[in-house]
Amino acid sequence: MFLVVRQSFTMHLLQLMTSWAVVCDVWYLELQNLKPGETPIEFAERVRDIISIRAGLKKVPWDGYLKYSRPSPKHRERKQQGFAESVLHRLDEI
Repeated sequence: MFLVVRQSFTMHLLQLMTSWAVVCDVWYLELQNLKPGETPIEFAERVRDIISIRAGLKKVPWDGYLKYSRPSPKHRERKQQGFAESVLHRLDEI
C-alpha cells in the first residue's frame, strides 16, 4: 500500500534537507542491452519506459536540449525570491 502525499516541491526539498533519513523504494530491474538495429535513442526510450512503468511514473519525452539553454536572469531572480519567501514563511510557522 502506498500513501501519496501532495506537497509543493519547496516543501519536499525542505523536508528532505531537514530529515535524518530518506526512505525510498528501490527496484532492481533486468539488465537491458541494445537490441539488434536499435538506435541509442530508441534504447534510452525503451529503458525509460520500463523504469516509468515499474515506478508508476508518467512517461515524458526528453530531448536533452534543456541543458543547452539557460533561463533568463529575471526568471531566475523571480524563482529565487519566491523560494526564499516560501522558506522564510515556513520557518516563521515553526
